[in-house]
Amino acid sequence: MKKFFGLVFLICMNLNAQDNEFKVYDNGLIYSENAVVKLKHIVDSLNLKFKVCEFNKTFLSCAQTKANFVRLEKNDVLKAKKDLENNISYLEFKAKYPKAAFEENVVVLKS
Repeated sequence: MKKFFGLVFLICMNLNAQDNEFKVYDNGLIYSENAVVKLKHIVDSLNLKFKVCEFNKTFLSCAQTKANFVRLEKNDVLKAKKDLENNISYLEFKAKYPKAAFEENVVVLKS
């Protein structure tokens, strides 16, 4: 029981020790008035920079898709190619080649 109370006491001391990590200034912040003036200047300049929104700007991303990656043994590759050309479903393909290693929902990027 003595050890339990000792542990609780140490935890309480640790919680109280975190209170004075930063100095709190008269304005209630952890920044002085001088720092706040400089930060306001930075924020105001950023607000002016991003005040106008360009709607005509075109953003391009890399072509991407989700795919299922299949690793086959050498003797099954030609049969699998013919099956894919015959448009068999993914579930049928998976059932037909149980020894193959399947990785599903892989993101593929074209670069």
